[in-house]
Amino acid sequence: MSSIRGNMLRSVLTMLIIAFGIMAIVGTLTAVEALKVSLTESFSSLGANTFNIRNRASSMGFGRSRNKSVVYRTITYSEARQFEQSYSFPSRISITTNCSGNAILKFEDEKTNPNVMVIGGNENYLANSGLKVDNGRNFSSTELNSGNAVCIIGSEVATTLFGKSKMDPTQNTISIQDKKYRVVGVLAKAGSSMGFNPDRWCVIPLTNARSEFVSENSSYAVNVAVNDVERLDAAVDEATGVMRNVRNLRLSEENNFQISRSDSFATKLDDLAGYARIFAILVGIITLLGASVGLMNIMLVSVTERTHEIGIRKALGAKSDSIRQQFLIEAIVICQFGGLFGIILGVLVGNIISVIFKSHFAVPWIWVIGSYFICLLVGVLAGFFPARKAANLNPIESLRYE
Repeated sequence: MSSIRGNMLRSVLTMLIIAFGIMAIVGTLTAVEALKVSLTESFSSLGANTFNIRNRASSMGFGRSRNKSVVYRTITYSEARQFEQSYSFPSRISITTNCSGNAILKFEDEKTNPNVMVIGGNENYLANSGLKVDNGRNFSSTELNSGNAVCIIGSEVATTLFGKSKMDPTQNTISIQDKKYRVVGVLAKAGSSMGFNPDRWCVIPLTNARSEFVSENSSYAVNVAVNDVERLDAAVDEATGVMRNVRNLRLSEENNFQISRSDSFATKLDDLAGYARIFAILVGIITLLGASVGLMNIMLVSVTERTHEIGIRKALGAKSDSIRQQFLIEAIVICQFGGLFGIILGVLVGNIISVIFKSHFAVPWIWVIGSYFICLLVGVLAGFFPARKAANLNPIESLRYE
């Protein structure tokens, strides 16, 4: 420790290089773990037995490619209704459409920011989306069939509009884009993850949405919750056939719609997390290689500067093993201090990123423990050659060095 303090500048610089390498590994993996936990919770609320059918995204052709740009037609309300009536697989079906993604809701003198999403849905929309009503109720069959001007708002919207007055939101009338709606329910707080924030939603009956917000050719989505999760593959296959028939597609034509399963999100998430881990490990390895070379050079300089000290210790009876252990332990201690600092920085940086994305706090304990052994390995590899050189010095030549 006294030797490290005696060469404080060089030791600190080496520790910082090691800390940066460990921070790159731990920080990235902490952020990935936190975001993964948050996204998994968001998608798990949809259930493992659900899938949705949406309009297929348009494809673009570039350069001299023979593939021309393709714009797929939207799924109309009549097609969504035809699918609902034709699909015989045991399941629960909801039809939905997005009315607005930047709506402003008002109540008396209070109003929200222009970031509220207004969604039109049927009686099964909340259940299929994993949403629960915390205060009030769901839409009644009369409200859905007649297209009454009623709505269910998210918890954040309710707090913004009714928080100061401390009034019960239900049975009060609010304005959605200057249209009057009576609040019948408030959604339970769900939290935000990567733009998925039901707390900032407003759900209205699908019939009302069609008459007040969307046109006849607007795109609709169909969400299906299968009764038996073990038959999900069969349900998706049957849904594909039914939708192809609804869309009047010939056998030679490709699907002009897309089906996304809820469990496919988890698979894609694991793939992205795997790429992030590989990137973090590569950055960390490259940095630690540079740190090990720097540490080896510092230890070699230290051996040269302390040659006289080594000679005195050997003259007083110190064995080569003692000299070797002294310099090896010194290299390991420097690496451990750098690693500890890097772990702390990595956890902080990773969770700062997770806070920005409104995710959960996480610590990748496996990689934290692994970082300790990585630093131990770097210290041994970087310190072995300088320690061996110090142990093999001739005591007579060492005493005469200065």
